[in-house]
Amino acid sequence: MMNDCSIAIYRFNVFFFGSEKTESLRAGRTHVCDDFVAEPGYFYVKGEKRWLRPLIDRTIPFLKVKMMCKQGEGHVFLLKATSFPNEPNAYLVVFTDITALEEESKRNEFLATKDPLTKTFNRLKFDEFFTREIHRAKRYKHTFSIILFDIDHFKKVNDTYGHDVGDIVLVRMCEAISNRLRDCDILARWGGEEFIILAPATSQAGAYRLAEALRHLVATVHFPKVGHITCSFGVCEYEQGMTKEQMVKRADEALYEAKRTGRNRVVVSECICRGE
Repeated sequence: MMNDCSIAIYRFNVFFFGSEKTESLRAGRTHVCDDFVAEPGYFYVKGEKRWLRPLIDRTIPFLKVKMMCKQGEGHVFLLKATSFPNEPNAYLVVFTDITALEEESKRNEFLATKDPLTKTFNRLKFDEFFTREIHRAKRYKHTFSIILFDIDHFKKVNDTYGHDVGDIVLVRMCEAISNRLRDCDILARWGGEEFIILAPATSQAGAYRLAEALRHLVATVHFPKVGHITCSFGVCEYEQGMTKEQMVKRADEALYEAKRTGRNRVVVSECICRGE
């Protein structure tokens, strides 16, 4: 016969994981950790009992895990555990469902770091990456580049088709560009239809090739109602002693030169490199 505590635990397991899986857990055929989800930020181990030991020994206060429940939904739990006195093989594991708190935390993190429309990084978060890359470049004598770009004649798109269509253009353009970038590259919305890319360990020549590839890519994308658009690009490579402000100024001047000389082209610092 189960006592009040075991009844509560049984109901918890049935509610989240279903009766069949609960019976399997009670019979020892499976472990709780078999249902942990392997995702960044969450503890994960499969098919082992010793994952409880750090909790029992109090070397860590809790574990944050993600588990798939019977409805196919992911729930996030904080796990704490303790052993029963005089029963070395008996443990009490407490599951605290923090799914709502975790979702709220992720929403807040998204709002603090991402542009809500394009899902690219916002200017504030980009500045953090930029500052970090400047420090790395100074310390290790590495180089990197930034690419500043915007959409040619974007005002005409908004005036002709409306801002809703203009928003779709921004979103789809960012999706296409994001898929072309390396994992280490940082894409951010600089303002309006202007965007910036931080390209670590990339020389001026490498940044030019990347900007040219992106220029060609954007020109091939078909946007609803609008058809095709083009972008202009300004490139600046870091030089020892440069500040963020100096780099952005040089990239902005290069972008202005690209606009002035016909658009749909890449300009590296003060050198004009015409697109095909």
